[in-house]
Amino acid sequence: MADRDALEFRFTFYYEDRLGNKGRVRHRTLAILNAPLLFTFNMLDMPADNKDAQSEFDALRDSIVLA
Repeated sequence: MADRDALEFRFTFYYEDRLGNKGRVRHRTLAILNAPLLFTFNMLDMPADNKDAQSEFDALRDSIVLA
């Protein structure tokens, strides 16, 4: 994607629902401009799930091929 306009950002927020489920949530977004199209990829995960979502997001990003 080096020849594309792309933006990646991430943030963390605290989640709590009406059933009492709560915890930190991480959000990652990758936006790619391949004029005239704009692609966005989003991932949400809760650290309490004990998954390495960053490596999954990196694998997703590395697998993107725009022709």
